[in-house]
Amino acid sequence: TLQIKPTSEHIYLGFALQENAKFQAHCSLLVKKIKPALNALSRLKWYLSSDILIKIYYGHIHSHLVHLAPTLLLATSSQIEELQVLQKRALKHVFKLPLRFSSEELFKGHAVKILPVRGLIEYAEKFYFSDAICFRLFSGFSDRS
Repeated sequence: TLQIKPTSEHIYLGFALQENAKFQAHCSLLVKKIKPALNALSRLKWYLSSDILIKIYYGHIHSHLVHLAPTLLLATSSQIEELQVLQKRALKHVFKLPLRFSSEELFKGHAVKILPVRGLIEYAEKFYFSDAICFRLFSGFSDRS
């Protein structure tokens, strides 16, 4: 017979579920996925163009930040800050900028089309809540018929 053992966390579709309903495991999982890609970008920036590096960024870093972004609404500010630092570091490698380059200038001048982690979270919050409100409004009409 198959015995199922209880665990403190479970990963399902890229999302780390914890028994205490906290998101430390999910943020740690994101960091664990992003760091190898960041390391690769730091090495590849000497050999590849920024056009190719941005594709690597989108495929291996940005995709993880955007996937399940509404769950980051429940993350702590230190967890969000850690993800933000990794994103900024990756983008500085992509655009071949010094690590001490201003983050404000990074998002204004180079990574104009990329939202910082905090911006992704704000966007997810607005999109998620507006979608939920529209669903409630329109589902109320269908109940009356």
